[in-house]
Amino acid sequence: MYNGVSGLRSHKTMMDVISNNIANINTVGFKASRVGFKEMFNQTIKGATAAKSGGAGGTNPTQIGLGVSVGSIDTSQNQGSLQPTGKITDLAIEGNGFFIVGDGQGRCYTRDGQFSIDSSGYLVTSGSGLKVLGWMADVITGAIDSTAPISNTSFISLPVGQLARQTTEVTYGGNLDSRTRAGDTQSGSAMIYDTLGTQHTLGVTFTKVQRPMITQGYADTDTTTVGTGTISVTIGAGMLDATTTDVTIGAVTTLDGLRAALDAVPGLDATITDLGPAGGATRYGVQVTSVNGRQVSLSTNLAGGTTPTFSMSAEGAGGWTWRATESGTAVGSGTIIFDGNGKCPHAVGAVSIPLSNGANSPLAAELSFGSITQLSGQTTVGATSQNGLPMGMLDSFTIGQDGIISGVFTNGTSQPLAQIALTAFSNASGLTKIGSNLLVESSNSGLPQISQPAVGSMGKINAGFLESSNVDLPTEFANMIVAERGFQANSRIITTADEILQELVQLKR
Repeated sequence: MYNGVSGLRSHKTMMDVISNNIANINTVGFKASRVGFKEMFNQTIKGATAAKSGGAGGTNPTQIGLGVSVGSIDTSQNQGSLQPTGKITDLAIEGNGFFIVGDGQGRCYTRDGQFSIDSSGYLVTSGSGLKVLGWMADVITGAIDSTAPISNTSFISLPVGQLARQTTEVTYGGNLDSRTRAGDTQSGSAMIYDTLGTQHTLGVTFTKVQRPMITQGYADTDTTTVGTGTISVTIGAGMLDATTTDVTIGAVTTLDGLRAALDAVPGLDATITDLGPAGGATRYGVQVTSVNGRQVSLSTNLAGGTTPTFSMSAEGAGGWTWRATESGTAVGSGTIIFDGNGKCPHAVGAVSIPLSNGANSPLAAELSFGSITQLSGQTTVGATSQNGLPMGMLDSFTIGQDGIISGVFTNGTSQPLAQIALTAFSNASGLTKIGSNLLVESSNSGLPQISQPAVGSMGKINAGFLESSNVDLPTEFANMIVAERGFQANSRIITTADEILQELVQLKR
C-alpha cells in the first residue's frame, strides 16, 4: 500500500511539472522541465551468497522495493523560437547566455528580453523594473571599454537631455598654390564647439613666406680667394618672381666678388658667413633665400687646382605661416613647412580660446595640417572635419547583434551609447528560479562568465524579437498520458492492498 502511495505522490509531482510546462507555453524565455524517478528504498530479506568450491552455487540477494521517489527535476536549455514584435527594446538571445539585471543591491539573470525605457532613461525589465547591466560608452568619443568589470550598479541608461561635445581636433586639407608669391595670403574658417555646444568661428589665415636654402663650402687659407676655381650660382626661372628668367653668376673668384654678385640680384637675400678654420683652412657658409621659396642651386665651375666643394640642404621647398583668430582675437599661430614633393607630414598646431559663457575654458583644440599639399594648382585649402558637436537631443537608437546601443541625435550625429552584457554558466540548469522569469546562482551553477554578445560562444542579440518558451505541446500531452496511467496503476495497488486487508479482517468470522 505504501508503495502505491509513493507512486501516487511521485506521479502527482510529474503531473505538476507537466502542467507547469503547459501553463507557461507562452511565457517569454521559459525553459521546460522534466521529472526523473528513482527507487526510494529496498528492504533486503536475504543477502547474496557466494558459490562454494566443488559445492553449491551462489545465490542473489532477496530484496523488496519500498516505493518510488522523485530523483530530479531537470530543466531543458534548448533554444526557443524567436518571435518578431517590432518593438526595438524587445531583445532575444540567439544562442548561449543570459541578460544581467539588478536593483543595485544584487543581480539576477534572465532570458526574458521584454525591456523598456523608464522615466530616468534606464533600460529596465518590463515586469519587475530591474535595470539591465552593461557598459556605458564615453560621452565624448563613444568608446566602450568592455574589459571593465560589471558591478551591481553598471546600469545602462540612455540620455534624456542634450548631448554636446567640445571640439578637440580640426583637420585641414586641400592645396596651397606653390606659385604664390611671398606675402600672399589664403584664408579658411571652421565651425567649432565648446562643452556646452556653443558654436565658435575659427578663422585661419595662411601667409606664404620665404624659406632659406642653406649651402656650406670649403675655401683655402687665403680669406679672399676661394681656391683656384670659379663659383657659379644659378637661379632658376620664376624663382624671384613670376617673370624672372634664369640668372647665372659666373667667373667669381673671390668672396668679395661672390658677395657683390649675390647682392646685385634683385630681391635675393644672401649672406656669406665665416665658419672658422677646419683642417688648416677657413670654411665659409652661404645662406641663400629666394623671394618665393623656390630652390636655389649653388655649384662650382672647375678651373683646376684646389676646388671648393659645396653642398645644399633646404629647410623646405616652400613654407607658410598660419594665424588663427576667434572673434578678432589671435588664439594660435605657427609655421607649415613643405618638402620637395609638396607634402607636410605630421604638421600640427594648437589653439586656445578663452571662454566666458560658462563652458569649460579655455577651448583647446589641435589643428592638423598634414593633409594640406603645396602643388602648382589652384588654392583650395580649408577645414575638412572637426570632432565637436552642437547641442542635440536623442532622436532614436538601434541595438546591434553585438549588444551595442547606438543613438541618433537631432544634431545629425550617431555614436555608441552603451553595450549590453551577457553572462554564461558552466551548468545553466543549476540556476535557481525565483519567479518573474528570474534566476540566481546556486552552488552547482558555476560562476558567471560575463562577456560581450556575439563573441566566442556567447549568443547574439536580436532586437525586435522575443524568445518563445521551448515547451513542446505534443511531448507534454504524451507525458501527461504516461503520468495519468502511472497514477491510475498506483491507485490500483492501493485498492488491491485494501481488499487484501479486508479479507484478512474477515478471517476471524
